[in-house]
Amino acid sequence: MSTRQKRRERLEADILEASTALLAEHGLEGLTVARIAKAIDYTPGALYRYYPSKDAIIAELHRAFVGDLLIAVEQRLADLPSGPRDELALAALVACSEAYITYARVHPTRFRLFAVALADPRTFVGAEHTTTTLAAYMALHATVSGRVQEAVQAGALRADVEPGRATLAFVLALQGPLQAGKLAARVPGLLDAEALARTVTDTLLVGWGADPRALVTARSALR
Repeated sequence: MSTRQKRRERLEADILEASTALLAEHGLEGLTVARIAKAIDYTPGALYRYYPSKDAIIAELHRAFVGDLLIAVEQRLADLPSGPRDELALAALVACSEAYITYARVHPTRFRLFAVALADPRTFVGAEHTTTTLAAYMALHATVSGRVQEAVQAGALRADVEPGRATLAFVLALQGPLQAGKLAARVPGLLDAEALARTVTDTLLVGWGADPRALVTARSALR
């Protein structure tokens, strides 16, 4: 890699890091190209050579979030112990859930951006930027839905569970408890967002036919 390319990659990383910090401080509405440029001691005009618009920056933040989450999921799956096929299939789904829960805790600002994008009916980026994130979303969806399919084939879940729909339900069901983490932080003792997310995970899996005893065994295998 050339020195010029390395410098460009460092600057792009600085732009995204500054954008994440500004999101935490000012929210999505307060994220502007002028503020990003000021944070990294750059001019807005020069910044446009790397990202043509605020939309492009937000799209890249989404792509980075989903890409990092996919890496976290794959690392959890790679660490699974050996065991019977049905137990391993359930453990894989629990591992996907745990990766998501952990990422929301470790990277709260990135997670909030993702949560807002899901919950807010407004369009935050133009159609020309959706391709930036689509490939990352599809790769993550394929990884999780593949594990749902494996659980169905192993007899750990009912045969009528459709992997694609189950994957979407899985993610959307986790959003509520994890977004409640902000409320939990402001009102200590009111709820444990992560424990509630785990309860949601287990409730979904049991509803899809998982044996509760096998699920306990699968969870214990991850510890």
